[in-house]
Amino acid sequence: YPGGGGQAQDRGTLNGVPVMGLKGKEEIVHTVPGHGLSVGQMIKGELDWDARYELMRAHTGEHMLFSALSRRTEMELVKISLSLEKKVLIVKGQLDWEIIREAVQEVNSIITQGAPVRCEKVDRQSMGEGGPRVKLDRISDQMVRVVSIGDYDQAACAGVHLMNASEIGMLLVSKFTSAKPAGDWEIEFLVGPEAIRAAVEMSVRSLMLAERMGALPQDSLTAFD
Repeated sequence: YPGGGGQAQDRGTLNGVPVMGLKGKEEIVHTVPGHGLSVGQMIKGELDWDARYELMRAHTGEHMLFSALSRRTEMELVKISLSLEKKVLIVKGQLDWEIIREAVQEVNSIITQGAPVRCEKVDRQSMGEGGPRVKLDRISDQMVRVVSIGDYDQAACAGVHLMNASEIGMLLVSKFTSAKPAGDWEIEFLVGPEAIRAAVEMSVRSLMLAERMGALPQDSLTAFD
């Protein structure tokens, strides 16, 4: 995958030499400095599957998180940035921690239940109100690739995704801050084993903090009033 739609490109090697860049759509050009290859030579390409799978989790999770937020408040997606180092949504809309909590709980409920993910080409003329999320002004092709997550979400997307939402494992919002002037909010999230590790760490720290404050965990926020 050469990257696009906010998702970072794949990593890998050709004959053991790292691929340093990718570009293209139908035909992908690989930049491999110092490869020593010749025309007609048989080569072996290896994909960094761990990196790819992490981004598949992130992209499928991003669809679900934005959908869950949009069910609770009017929301506009400004930017997506999905890499191994950081997974971010920048949005415009009225948000608070309570909406974030409800949305994350809903996403993880769907992850637990599981939902098949399918990709199909849909004629742009058939898209209308009540259909998949799409910005047709950014798409020139007649046929639009639509990613569906069960009956939960539909969106136009060219990125790579899982076969089932259950493969995400877990989604956790780890940061929620102002993103002005780019947008109203920046939402950083984690998926999979990293999300589980962070959730455990945050839980233990909140319990320790409540203990030091002499308050029950559920009362720690009101202890400052």
